[in-house]
Parts: sequence; C-alpha cells; structure tokens
Amino acid sequence: MTKMEELCRWVRHESPLKNMAGLWNTIRPFYDGYWRLVARDGLPRTINGTDSLRISPRLRHLNDIYEPQVWKCLMQEIRTGDNFVDVGAFVGLYSVAVGLRVGSSGRIWAFEPDLANFDLLTQHIAINALEKIVVAKNMAVSNKTLSAVFVSGKGSESHLATDLNAQGKRISIIALQEFFGQQRVDVLKVDVEGFEQAVLEGAMELLKNLQFRPRSIFIEMHPFAWARSGASSERILQLLEEADYHVYSLDGRRIACVDSYCEVIARPAVATAM
Repeated sequence: MTKMEELCRWVRHESPLKNMAGLWNTIRPFYDGYWRLVARDGLPRTINGTDSLRISPRLRHLNDIYEPQVWKCLMQEIRTGDNFVDVGAFVGLYSVAVGLRVGSSGRIWAFEPDLANFDLLTQHIAINALEKIVVAKNMAVSNKTLSAVFVSGKGSESHLATDLNAQGKRISIIALQEFFGQQRVDVLKVDVEGFEQAVLEGAMELLKNLQFRPRSIFIEMHPFAWARSGASSERILQLLEEADYHVYSLDGRRIACVDSYCEVIARPAVATAM
C-alpha cells in the first residue's frame, strides 16, 4: 500500500474526522476520480509479503493480506512453466500472481462468469502485462457444455439460468475435460460457491488421465450451498477417490467428511506423470 493510501485511510478511519459522514459523501466522487487518474497503471500491492502485483484503483480498499493460509499453500505448489486453471477466478489475484510466477513458458486459464468480476480480472491482466500468459474466459464451468444466463448475486446467491427465456447476457458453460482434452493441467483451483461437485463431474476424464491430470487441486468447499446444487460431501469425496486422489486439509490432515466451510487440497495417491 502506498504512503498516500495509508494517509488517506488514516484520515478517513482514525482521525477526528472519521465520523463526519456528510463530508465523506460529498468528497467521495472527487476522491474516486483522483485515484482513477493517478493510478491508471494500477496500485502496488505485495500480497502476503511474497507476491508483488498491481491492482485496479477500484479495489484500493484491498490491503496486502489476502487469504494468507490458502495463498501460501497454493503458491508453494507453483513451478516455472506450469499450466494453472483458475475456476471461479473472481478479480484475478491468484491468476495474476501465478502468472507472474510461471513465466513465459507457463499458461493460466481464468474462468469467471460474473461480468463485473470479469471486467476487473481483464484489467488486472493488462496492468500486470500478462496478456500473453493469462487467458481470461467469461465462462462458467460445470459438468456439461451449454449456454446460460449468469444471474449475479452476493456470494452463493449467484446462479446460472438455463431457461431460454432468461434475461441477461448469455455465457457458455463448459466441462473441463472437453475444454482441455489432451492438454496438461498442473494445478487446478476451484472456487464456485457451492457448485464444486458439478465442476469435478465435468473433469473426471482429465482427473483420471495420469499424463495430463493436476498434481494438486485446491477446492473451496461451501456445504451450506450444496442443497441448491444437489451436491454432498460424500459424493464430492467419492469423485476424487474414483480419480485416485486423496483429500487433505491445508495443514495436511486427511479429510473423510466435509461439514463446514473450508479449503481442501486433493493430491494423486500415485505421483502424476511429468
């Protein structure tokens, strides 16, 4: 975070002026315009002390700490030249950081169905000069290929409407095994707000392919949202077991059941072919 940002944050949240809501409501449009002007090339951030990148001024509220435990575990898996697939890329912080790590011989595929998030994702790719490394796709990932309208909501309230009469911008839904075919995926990240099972169902051929399958899969689990998608802990873990993956917590414990929000890592029981 820049010194100017630190000063502005102090004035807004810690100085004697912090409770003057009317003043801040008047100033805010000018303040936003200032940052759009002076930070057209992005604001610098060093995420969790390890990865230096630039972010959109629209996300200037974002500090240098972001999902530290997940970030550390995932970045430890990344190697130069890796192919990384980010399903539910959000605004692209992981995709950008991994893109900067893998170098020109690597490739990132970032899938994000929400248009507002996708706009920030593409902006982050551009201001970090990663257009030749990170491929952004305004698509959803599931267990079949078709089209739908993405209905944006808060967190797990977002959903896909496949009704032909649904209003909004239609996007493609793809299955990973059809999209990648005979293409290597080294690390897979899945953050889809409750639709984890469908993503895995559409990736089974890839996960069972010893030559092309990921050596690690990071999955953010949302059991509170599974009833809506027809998912279950038993079925998700069964799918990974069928593909010969073992599932672990971030601190290395084997997972036999998921009954609360968490992040898990799946690794092949037999080492993936290189």
